[in-house]
Amino acid sequence: MSFKKYLFRREFAWVWISGVVYVALLGLRFSGALQRGELAIYDKLIVQNVDHQMRDPRIVICGMNEDDLREYGHPLDDEKMSMLLEKLIAENPCIIGLDIYRDLKEPRSGLFYHKIEHTFLKNEKIIAIERLGYVKPPPALADKPERIAPNNIPRDYKVDDVYRRAYLFMESGLPEPRPSLALALAMEYLAAHDVPIEMQGTELKVGNVLIPRINPSAGAYVGLDIRDYEMLVDYKVRFNRVGDNVESGFRVIRFKDVFESQSPGSLDLAGKIVIVANNLDSVKDANKSPVSEAHWGVFQHAAVINQLLRAGFNGVKPLGWLPESRELALIAIVTALGGVLGLACASPWRLASALGLGLTAIGLLGFLAFRQRLWLPILTPGAGFGTAAIFVTSFLAYAEKMEMGMMKSIFSRHVSSGVVDTLWAERETFMEGGQIRPQRLTATVLFTDLKNFSTTAETMEPSTLLNWMNEFMEAVAPKVEDNGGIINKFIGDAIMAVFGVPVARSLEQEIDRDAVNAVRCALQMQSALRQLNEDWTLRKLPTTSMRVGIHTGALVSGSFGSSSRLEFTVLGDTVNTGARLEAAGKEIAEEGSTPDCVILMSDQTYSRLGGLFEAKLVGPMRLKGKGETVVVYRVLSEIKQEVASLSES
Repeated sequence: MSFKKYLFRREFAWVWISGVVYVALLGLRFSGALQRGELAIYDKLIVQNVDHQMRDPRIVICGMNEDDLREYGHPLDDEKMSMLLEKLIAENPCIIGLDIYRDLKEPRSGLFYHKIEHTFLKNEKIIAIERLGYVKPPPALADKPERIAPNNIPRDYKVDDVYRRAYLFMESGLPEPRPSLALALAMEYLAAHDVPIEMQGTELKVGNVLIPRINPSAGAYVGLDIRDYEMLVDYKVRFNRVGDNVESGFRVIRFKDVFESQSPGSLDLAGKIVIVANNLDSVKDANKSPVSEAHWGVFQHAAVINQLLRAGFNGVKPLGWLPESRELALIAIVTALGGVLGLACASPWRLASALGLGLTAIGLLGFLAFRQRLWLPILTPGAGFGTAAIFVTSFLAYAEKMEMGMMKSIFSRHVSSGVVDTLWAERETFMEGGQIRPQRLTATVLFTDLKNFSTTAETMEPSTLLNWMNEFMEAVAPKVEDNGGIINKFIGDAIMAVFGVPVARSLEQEIDRDAVNAVRCALQMQSALRQLNEDWTLRKLPTTSMRVGIHTGALVSGSFGSSSRLEFTVLGDTVNTGARLEAAGKEIAEEGSTPDCVILMSDQTYSRLGGLFEAKLVGPMRLKGKGETVVVYRVLSEIKQEVASLSES
């Protein structure tokens, strides 16, 4: 079978189309073209995953708002900052994270610097910040690296500038890894509650939970520029900005609350993590996150701390992802399922609803997996599923149209359009790869030819001859289709018809019926010719007689010709025998008592007639081109009583 035929076979079409779609998807995926869409879906899942009822009293945010700014100024001078920190220390928190840069003296003259320097040096519960590569730590803590933590937050700057990740350790270009502000504060709290936190190989283990390191191909990321130890942030605790107000699962106090507190313990900060920061719209410290267009940085740090504490105390796993090889396998499987769906539907109308259900199932699978802390790609497999289904269905529709066109071009010359439609309904049995499948079958062939046609034609004008021939063909040719046969070809004044094709018969009774139909067709042709002769006699036109040869046997059927012109044909000794029987009618006609038509059939046909026809044994004949003799019968008439009883049965 040719390669093209393989391509058009239904059982192969869905495979190679799904494969092409998969390869194209891989190209799009590795180019990053699908990354933005996948991350947008990820953001929607994060939003759906937010627990609006969750409160985390272990984390308190002490933030300067716009009222504090107007009352105390910005930035706070060293004296006020020292006072703020001292009051917070007096509340006996577990740890304080100062998420405000203090790399410069305030005021620059250093008038009050000694006060904040003293506060930094005597209180080990304060962890100050630096921004690696940009802002230095407070000078007073320059030689105390354990009291300094970077507050850098990674963003997807190559995609959409959204902050989805968080640093755990800054490693790139450093002699030793540096824990981030969120991790440093969480470590202090976990240690105070005897929750183990340690490195296990290259990953951090918090309690019994390993925090996976994000790699360049984690989840939907493609070629992520990652040089440090990062984790995905789940933003489980709600954060919602309404005007100047913030709705959050973290407790928020103002600077004013601290400055005006009357006695230690009044702020209820004992044993808690306190993060001091600016919550100001007038001072840029807001980032775009999956849950907010303007997510204040301190709340992002708090979200990471909350996630680490849930891991340590509750064993909540962080978001994970499949290894790239499994992710690619998942995409391949889902794409193949789309191809199977397209094969099963094979119709755009049936596909529409099925495709909707399939895509919904993919989305639901991704959603449920996310609830189980597993980030699965949704857009890419969904695109593969939908594209493969649509392309397979479209290709099959195209192939079907091509096959229908080819069938009509092949059979329309032999049978009516109604018969073509019937054949089309059964095309699976005899078509393959857009062409008629070659097959061996048993059928009955019928040949006709006019006696002395050449002599008759010489006596007539061309136009009269053509009209005369058309009248003949109009009278006899329809008898073939009326009896379930097809006209395989017209050969001048001759007709070659076949009964039992193109759909191969599987039962002997069906083969018998084809033989009966062929003989009945010949007798009806004989009757039609008699009427024509009577009419032609009245019109003073030449009359004629006809010879018919019928034989039943094995033959090969299929399409024959070039790619630009194919014809349905049958080949084999059965065809040759049928033609030779027609020619043998010349000898019988000379003896003949019926001048209109001589119908000869072989013993192989006669044996299948079930006694429905009156026939005369001619005897063994050596046909031209045949080595062995053939037992020949001459058909005389149909036995009407038997036909009637057959019809009733």
